[in-house]
Amino acid sequence: MGRFVDKSNPPDYRTISYGGGVQSTAMIALSVLGEIEPAADCAIFADTGWEPAPVYETVRWMTEWAAERGFTIHTVSVGNIRDDFLHATRFAAIPFFTKHPDKKREGRLRRQCTREYKIDPICRKIRELLGYKKYAKTKHLVETWLGISTDEVFRIKQSRLPWQINRHPLIELSMSRQDCIDWLADNDFPPVMKSSCIGCPYHNNAFWRYMKTDWPEDWEDVCSFDEAIRDFDKRRRGGVESKLYIHRSCQPLRDLDLSEENLDLEGEECSGYCFV
Repeated sequence: MGRFVDKSNPPDYRTISYGGGVQSTAMIALSVLGEIEPAADCAIFADTGWEPAPVYETVRWMTEWAAERGFTIHTVSVGNIRDDFLHATRFAAIPFFTKHPDKKREGRLRRQCTREYKIDPICRKIRELLGYKKYAKTKHLVETWLGISTDEVFRIKQSRLPWQINRHPLIELSMSRQDCIDWLADNDFPPVMKSSCIGCPYHNNAFWRYMKTDWPEDWEDVCSFDEAIRDFDKRRRGGVESKLYIHRSCQPLRDLDLSEENLDLEGEECSGYCFV
């Protein structure tokens, strides 16, 4: 089974799972500047291909900033999650909301997207960096840093891999997400936004309102995507009879009144690889 950090058994290699958001950006900077010891060996950004433009801009300047100080941020990708889902290039279930034609039964698809587009590509890159071939047994002990802050402790979980242990430096430093924002500002870093796929069904109405107002092109893109997934046949819906919706109300995103507040579902993504 996977496990957490065991100080009596130090790792051979330390990596940061980089999401391009507030917490993981702060964590890289803290490590590079010597605020977290021992320092990480590298960071890995798993690109789903459907992040907001400000996230890609953060990854760009942070990669340059780190490189100037001798630290490497690798970028990996297995494809564009939006296009893959629309064109059935590969199937990794996104937890869209479902509504049966009888209009009485609602539910959710299972979630595979984080593992397929984040966790697995990062783990493959780690093995590549350590010189392993595809089916070779991993003999190194690797410590992976995840950007979970004190206001998200419920997201902490063990790694499923026997060669990997999860570490949460922001918890050790008693830093909340707001603490990370303040620390970045105090150290003259540009503003950083929360990372997430544009069409993630975990978003709340506040995020959708922001997108509609501030990112009209992304808003149109996600509304078109939301409409397209309802035309999928049963096979492309993961075998379910129900229609798919991005919004928890099981209503077309474009038609919704987004003024009503609703709960944030990001806590359901408990791996620590998203929204950081």
